[in-house]
Amino acid sequence: MKKVLVLFAGGLLLAGAALANQVTIDCGGATSTGSPPANDSLAPTNINCNTSSFVLPGGWQITDLILLYQDDYSSGLPVSNSFTFQWSSVGTVGADFNVNSAGAFPLFETVSGNSGSNSYNPIGLYLGEPGIWELGKDTTASTFGTYVDVASVLVGNVGSSGGCCLANNGSLTAEAYLLIDYSIINPIPEPMTMLLAGAGLLGLGLVASKRRKKA
Repeated sequence: MKKVLVLFAGGLLLAGAALANQVTIDCGGATSTGSPPANDSLAPTNINCNTSSFVLPGGWQITDLILLYQDDYSSGLPVSNSFTFQWSSVGTVGADFNVNSAGAFPLFETVSGNSGSNSYNPIGLYLGEPGIWELGKDTTASTFGTYVDVASVLVGNVGSSGGCCLANNGSLTAEAYLLIDYSIINPIPEPMTMLLAGAGLLGLGLVASKRRKKA
């Protein structure tokens, strides 16, 4: 009986659970490496995202898309370094991802420190991660197809200006990521949910009856 009750309880938990998942697509980015002489600027570069490897499981639906940018540098000279990354020319992406909540294009992030970056000035820091910031979230289902299951879609143009100073092996990097949140449409068919709920109530009734008999 105990095993049956455990199964009932497990069924109720499954029935009440909201199943969801998330996949991160690395859209690639731009890199400037000083070798030698050091290149202290990143030429404006389009970043195009390839999401064709993502296959939405049957019975699941996309709930939202999150676009992230990441800026960084490495191997700076042992002085006070500062680099400003500029993201612009994103086209319709700004509207789709509610970029106006973070600020109008172009968007900037200043990354500073000494040999390695330790200070960031992001717009919309993502989950407290240094150097990673959230451009915005797209919750409009009609636009999901623009960014999902495509070979190439523009998600950003990035360059840098006013930077100093990298060592000969130093590098500037900027990258974009697309997070796809999706969930199952109907975790359990409604008749099954009702059956599990009824079984759970029956199990509770049996437990109560057993306790009364012992008393």
